[in-house]
Amino acid sequence: MPFYAVKVGRVPGVFKTWAECNCQVHGFAGAIFKKFATLCEAEEFLKNASGGAGNSSQKRLLSSNSFQENCEHSDLPLKKSKSARLVASSAVDSLVPVAFMHDLHEADKVLVYTDGSCKGPPDDRRAGIGVFWGTDHPWNVSERLKGRQTNNRAEIEACVRALQQVNSAGIQGVKIVTDSMFTLNCATVWYLKWQKNGWKLANGKPVLLKKDIQRLVEQLDTPDLHVSWCHSPGHQGKWGNEQADRLADEGADLPYTYKENDDPDATDVDFTEADV
Repeated sequence: MPFYAVKVGRVPGVFKTWAECNCQVHGFAGAIFKKFATLCEAEEFLKNASGGAGNSSQKRLLSSNSFQENCEHSDLPLKKSKSARLVASSAVDSLVPVAFMHDLHEADKVLVYTDGSCKGPPDDRRAGIGVFWGTDHPWNVSERLKGRQTNNRAEIEACVRALQQVNSAGIQGVKIVTDSMFTLNCATVWYLKWQKNGWKLANGKPVLLKKDIQRLVEQLDTPDLHVSWCHSPGHQGKWGNEQADRLADEGADLPYTYKENDDPDATDVDFTEADV
C-alpha cells in the first residue's frame, strides 16, 4: 500500500490514498508532497524535509487551471498488472511543488498535452517529443527522439514520457490530449488484438512498432492508474496542442548522435483500421 506524505498543503500529514492527498494539495500554491512505499519513509520525509528548502526549479509555482477541451474522448478500461514497476527517477522530480491543469468534465484527472514532430529530408530526418503540462511548468518536456526518427514513434514516445512522469509522482488519474489518432488507437484498441494474435497485422506481417507500443502499454498497465484519452486535431489553433507542438518541434532541432545499436532508418510506419 502506498503512502502519500504532504509536507506543505491544506492539511499536512500522511494519507493512504491519492484522492485524500489530492484534496490537500490540488490548487494549493507551493504544495510539497511525495509518494512512499512505507509509512516509516513517509513520516521520515515529514520530519526531515524543509518546507522552505529547495532548488530554483522546486520554487517555481504554477496556477491550477480548469477548462473544457473540445475533442473526441476514449476512456476504455485498461488491464492492470499484478506488480508495480520501477520508473527512472529522472522522469520527474517528485519534490517539485506543482499544480496542474484539469478538464472541467474530469476534475479528478490531471491534464497533459503530448505531440511528436518529424521534419527534414528523407536522408536527414529529425524527430522530437513535446509534453506540455502548462505555461513554464517544470514537467514540460522538449527532447530529441532517440532511435529511428519517425513521426509516429515520436507521438508514442511523448505519451510514454508523460505517463512516466505521472507514475513516478504516484498520480492516479490523467487525461492525455493528443492529435495522433494513430497513437490513441494503438493505446486503447489495437494493442488488445495484437496481444492475442502474436503482434501481427491483418495481412500476417508483424507490427513493426511493437517495442514502442509495448513501452506505452507497460506504462498504462500501472496498478490503480486511470487514463482518459482525448483526440484533438492538430494545427487548428488550440492552445494546448500548439504548445505541445512547439515543444516537439524545438526538440527535433536539438543535436543527436546515433549509437551503434540505433537504426537510422527514417521510414515511418502507419496503420489504418483495415490493416489491423
